[in-house]
Parts: sequence; structure tokens; C-alpha cells
Amino acid sequence: MGVITISSELGSGGDEIAGRVAKALGFEVVNEHTSDRILRQYGLTKFKELYDSAPSLLDLVRWENLLIISMYNEILEGLAKRGQVVILSRVGFAVLGGYAGALNVHVVAPVAQRARRIMASQGLTDAPTAEERLREDDSAHRTFVRRFYDRRSDEPAGYGLTIDMGSTSVEDAARQVVEAARAAFQSAAMAGATTTAPIEVDPVLASAIADVMRDLVPGTTA
Repeated sequence: MGVITISSELGSGGDEIAGRVAKALGFEVVNEHTSDRILRQYGLTKFKELYDSAPSLLDLVRWENLLIISMYNEILEGLAKRGQVVILSRVGFAVLGGYAGALNVHVVAPVAQRARRIMASQGLTDAPTAEERLREDDSAHRTFVRRFYDRRSDEPAGYGLTIDMGSTSVEDAARQVVEAARAAFQSAAMAGATTTAPIEVDPVLASAIADVMRDLVPGTTA
């Protein structure tokens, strides 16, 4: 029991926060690469291509894409059913927001700070190029969430906790998430709460999740 989703702007440090939170709680970390591995093992190969792009309106009527989205949602629910996991996902809040014991976190940061981070991590040499990459990723992120989930990625009501890294250290951000998660998990134990326990996971998908997750070390990603 217990799942944390983190939706973070590129360069805001969400991945580092996820690692620290998972280590503190003894959880596993799942990112889009982990999800892609599960989908591939389950027989699909197009997830990453679609996930990283801004879908067109035509994409909405392509059954292949709708199938991929449907299966990704099933993976998120399967991971939530498994529990003890931190999921880095731009749509985790939309898929798991209705479950008690699921803490949905949004991590943001000023553009200049994000640009410096991706310049260091991606070997970029000038801020304008970095900022353009951020704008493209932000646009793709918003479009993906809006067109496939009819939600806004920045809607405050979608998250139990929003962290602005412009005024918060990674250590403090991780501490905030851990404290909020423990409170959410405790509240989920209350009678009548809609937990992830009733989720039914396809046995083949459950096996694919188990196979990919088996080699994960708590606090690391696949």
C-alpha cells in the first residue's frame, strides 16, 4: 500500500527528489523508461515515441495510440496496486487521483534555474538553447495531458502537494514529500476510503511488472 506520483517540469529536479523520497521510505522508483520496458514486455513498442511528443488531434482517433494510453493507465494502476513505489509520470495525478493513499506531487521551478540544470546535464552551452528546449517540453507536456486526459497539468486541485524549487532545496523538498506521504498513507487506513486494494490487474501485465521491477534497488530507477 502507498504510492507517490511526481509530475515535474523538465530541469526542476523531480527525479532527484523521487530518488531521495524512495530511499527514505524504502520504495522503488518508476520513470517513463521503466514503464516503456513493461509495455515492451507486454507486447507494445510505441509508448516512448508517443509519450515524448505533442499529440495531434488525429492521434486521438488512432486506435493504436488510444490502446497505448489505456495500457499505460493500467500499468500505473498495477504499480499502485503493488504499492511502495514512487512514480515519475506527467499523468499519474490524473490516473491515480481518485485513490486514497496516493500522494500526487507537482514539482516546478523558475525557468532560469531549470535552464542551468539541463545545461549541466545535457551538455548545452548557451541559455537560449536550453530555454527553447524547456518551452518545447512544457508545450508537449501540456498538450499530452490535455488531449489524452482532458486535464491541465498545472491545475492545483490535481495535486496533494506542489513544490517550487526556486525557494526550496532538494533535501527539504524530499522531506516535505515524505511527511505528506506518511500522512496520506495514514489517512488511507480510515474506514470507507477508496484504496487501491480493489484494483484488478491482468495476470500477464502483473507478471510483466514483476519481471521489470524485480531487479530494481529501492531508491533507484530501471
